[in-house]
Amino acid sequence: MKASPELWQAVATECTRRNDAWARAIDAAEDPEQRWKRAEQMNSDMLLWHRIAIIVAKRAPVEPEQRDALLREARPLLPATAADWEALPATVRKTLDQAIQRGADDMIRDLHPLWRWLHLLVYVWTIPTLHSASTDEPKRNAA
Repeated sequence: MKASPELWQAVATECTRRNDAWARAIDAAEDPEQRWKRAEQMNSDMLLWHRIAIIVAKRAPVEPEQRDALLREARPLLPATAADWEALPATVRKTLDQAIQRGADDMIRDLHPLWRWLHLLVYVWTIPTLHSASTDEPKRNAA
């Protein structure tokens, strides 16, 4: 399933926006314990967005330099379970819902196609493939 350059741009914009927001939140923390907690929250949040970026980059015509500039050294593994895959469109949907509440039209315009694309990728292509692979395993072992 191909991804358009617009989807890559939406992911890159959102990753940059989130990274900047997390940096401001960490800097605003009053004590080291708060900074540590916010850094942990940032790592968890950005892991999901970096996974989304890798998935889109593999399916969109993205220059390796652009991809590497966004992801830097972070190369998270792709999701392994259906629940991990389901977290990706859920993350984008949650961000989209927040953008709708704020009335951020530019974010809505970027995130809505990304959410639809990820939803199709995960629920139509990936999860059925995971389920068929798990049901094929006992057949191979029985033979």
